[in-house]
Amino acid sequence: MQALAERTGTHTVTFMTRGHVDDSVVPGWYATTGASHFFMDVLNLNPWDVVRLFEQWACARSSSQSCTPLLLHPLIYDDG
Repeated sequence: MQALAERTGTHTVTFMTRGHVDDSVVPGWYATTGASHFFMDVLNLNPWDVVRLFEQWACARSSSQSCTPLLLHPLIYDDG
């Protein structure tokens, strides 16, 4: 994604999360250089907070059970 951003001048942010409480995927996010600043500067949110909110929303939509707490580990964090 970084190469595409450099080639096209785009800013990209990707969030990955579980869609169900029983899914084993590890939530995370990736941002091209500088894109993560949007969350802090404009929304006043850390991107990890967005991942947690996204996971709560996704799990609530797919199940009446609540999501179990996760220890989130960054896949790739680009604060550039």
